[in-house]
Amino acid sequence: MNCPSCGAGIGFKSERAPYTVCSSCQTMVVRKDLNVEALGKVAECQPDGSPIEIGTQGSFNGKAFQVIGRIQLAYEAGFWNEWHLLFSDNSSGWLGEALGQYFVSFAEADPSAFADFRQLELGREFDYEKDLWVVLDRKTVRLNSFEGELPYVISNHDPFLTVDLRNTKGEGLTVDFSDAEASLYRGRWVPFAELKLAGLKREADPMIAVPASETVAVKCPSCGAPHEITAPGRSQLLVCQFCDSSLDASSPELNQLGIVMERAGEIAKWAKIPIGTTCQLFDGQYRVIGMVQSITESYGVTYRWKDYLLYNHLTGYRWLNENNGHYILFEQLYALPESSSTKRRGFSFKHRPVGMPGPSYILVDGQKNLHFSTAEVTVEKVVGEFYWRVTAGETAVVYDFIDPPTMVSAAVGQHDIPWTAGRYLEKEEMAKLFPSLEFEAPRGVAPCQPNPYLKARKAMSLPLWVAFFLSVFIIASGIFLPDGGEVASKGTVQVVQKGKATMGSGSAKDFELKGKGSRDVAVTVSSNQKDHWVKGQVELKSKQSRYRKQSQIILADYKNNSANRTTTVLRGVPAGEKLNLDFSASTGPPSAPPLIVGPPDTVEVALDYEVKTLPGKRSWAGLFYFLLLIQFPLWWARAGRNRFEKKRWYESDYG
Repeated sequence: MNCPSCGAGIGFKSERAPYTVCSSCQTMVVRKDLNVEALGKVAECQPDGSPIEIGTQGSFNGKAFQVIGRIQLAYEAGFWNEWHLLFSDNSSGWLGEALGQYFVSFAEADPSAFADFRQLELGREFDYEKDLWVVLDRKTVRLNSFEGELPYVISNHDPFLTVDLRNTKGEGLTVDFSDAEASLYRGRWVPFAELKLAGLKREADPMIAVPASETVAVKCPSCGAPHEITAPGRSQLLVCQFCDSSLDASSPELNQLGIVMERAGEIAKWAKIPIGTTCQLFDGQYRVIGMVQSITESYGVTYRWKDYLLYNHLTGYRWLNENNGHYILFEQLYALPESSSTKRRGFSFKHRPVGMPGPSYILVDGQKNLHFSTAEVTVEKVVGEFYWRVTAGETAVVYDFIDPPTMVSAAVGQHDIPWTAGRYLEKEEMAKLFPSLEFEAPRGVAPCQPNPYLKARKAMSLPLWVAFFLSVFIIASGIFLPDGGEVASKGTVQVVQKGKATMGSGSAKDFELKGKGSRDVAVTVSSNQKDHWVKGQVELKSKQSRYRKQSQIILADYKNNSANRTTTVLRGVPAGEKLNLDFSASTGPPSAPPLIVGPPDTVEVALDYEVKTLPGKRSWAGLFYFLLLIQFPLWWARAGRNRFEKKRWYESDYG
């Protein structure tokens, strides 16, 4: 087919798209049977920084698609593209794209649930398809232009309302009031990498923050200072750090907006991270293009902090928050946080999405985030390049929720409630992101700073548990206890009774136990007395210390003469010292009283003895003391954790 206006060849890739725009003369053409008819000229789409163009290919949910058309919409923050997609199964859909955010959606058959735009108030909940949705964005847009193949033509060139809703699964609904009847589209937000786009307008490496060909060199019309527009087509504002002028970055002439950002150069001078610095994040390289200093007051105390705007031409924007040397990296949160469970219209929801935030906890990916603070935040100073026309004095109510090391924030504005999720960056991480910069040690405690004592306690837990079970094993097995059976001393001693003494006595040779510490020993005594009993005691003592131990010995007795050998155990005998063994005994025939029978002058009893060491005795008392000992590092960590949390929450609404 040929264009009826200029004769250039045109073709329709989709059987369902009756409209196309001739790429040669910008004429809108409608297909009727085998003929085409010109409908009029179409304005060219404005440069908007999009990397996508007609012909770009990608995939979504396992299905390949090709971009065959575009509707370009203009709104307060710039341009919003709706790319018409033709899928491999001949179905069609839409890829919404603005500021590096991507939303794949499909038309819903029945939009009647959202037909009344007056009910679509910001933060309101709606039931739709057995799920709960929340209105997060209301904006007025207008048709700017369109190109390629489209399933319909927007005839209304007046501004119209669009409303965006989200649920807790990262899905979205868009209600379009461009026609007399509302149109409804359902889809989900998709990271850039998941789309696997190929055939982009410029096959740039997504790891590069901004290709050199994308930047535009300009001069401030007020002071002549040189600048560089990093995101042409996306940026709406440039604040000159040399003369504090606010400039229209969307205009090639860089027109002045008539607003002076006081002392913008001051925050640029003292910025820890200069504008133009690049850093490598997990999904690409980003460049610092702007900085905002904000302020809030609480109970008469003024708080100030800075936010750096990071930009990548494919993946969009990130925010890096700096406060007293602490840094938190924020990105868009697409899935709505959850709150408490509820039942609505017969449907049971385990958790409901958060509408208007409040001073309560929220759930993000199943993790509980506690409310930290609610504050009215005011923009105090700005410098650099921004995707919206930020002004000094601009305010928003910000709700912060924490689950260290993460923070979730909602900024409630007049037309939207953007949710962002941030992660605390340690000093070492910042040094890796910005290797050319030096960062000071942070001061105080940040809202989502990880508690170092929790980390220390976790680090201690495993070694302490290992030590405990190892101690139980050592005590139970006795592998470190000394072996027994070693003969320390043996021999025969003569117990001699003289005169009228009732007992005789005798001493063995001195001996020494090997090793250190103390040992238990068994003293075995036997007698060669026949038909006699022997009764007495053995005493072991040290010549170097005060150790002294006595134990009774009975070799049979005068009532029962059946045994002539006995063993007694002496505990805690000191090793490495000179030891002496003394014996005392009396003897007599069976059934005689315990008196030595014999001549009045001398009676001798020969006693054979042997001293053997015993195996070490298991003592569980040591385990008890060990358990008490390991409580000290745990107590230290617990006390430190409590002190740290007290400092953290002192700065909150609950301090």
